[in-house]
Amino acid sequence: MNRSSKVQRVTLLAAVGAITMGISAGGAAAASPVKSITTVLYGSPPTAAPFFITASGSYTAYSASGAVVDSGGLGSLVAQGVLPAQPPKSTQIETFRTITSPSGNGTLQLHCSDISHPASPYVTSGSCAVLGASGVYAGLHGRGSLTGVIAANMLTDTIVF
Repeated sequence: MNRSSKVQRVTLLAAVGAITMGISAGGAAAASPVKSITTVLYGSPPTAAPFFITASGSYTAYSASGAVVDSGGLGSLVAQGVLPAQPPKSTQIETFRTITSPSGNGTLQLHCSDISHPASPYVTSGSCAVLGASGVYAGLHGRGSLTGVIAANMLTDTIVF
C-alpha cells in the first residue's frame, strides 16, 4: 500500500469515527419512559371459521416506578387478528394492535402473539413485538412479555418491555 492510499484510509477511518461518535452522542434515540402497558380489549368472539377478530378498547401505560405515562379510553386501542381455533380449546391468538394517545402523546403499533389456555377464566401468555413507536413510545423496540385473562367478551392483558 503506497503512502497516498494509507493517508486516504486513515482519513476515511477518522471520518467514520467522527460520524459514529456524533451519532452515539447526539443522535441516539432516547429511551421511552414506558415500561409496561395494561390493555382492555372488547370484541365479539367469532362463531365460524375463519376466526377473525376486531376489537377496540382502552389502555394505560406505566413507567418503571408505576407512574401513569399515558392512557386512553375506549377506542384509543384497536386490534385486528385471527384465531386458528375457537376457545375453549387452547389456541394461538395473533393480533395487530395500534395504540393512539388521545392527548397526542404518541402512537404504538404492536404485533402480539399469545396462547389462550383453557381455565376459568381463560389465561393467555405470549409476547408483543414493537412495529412502530412515536412520541412517548419512541425508543421502545424489540419484544415484551404478555400475560392476560379472557372473560366474557373482554381480554385484559399486561405487556412488559
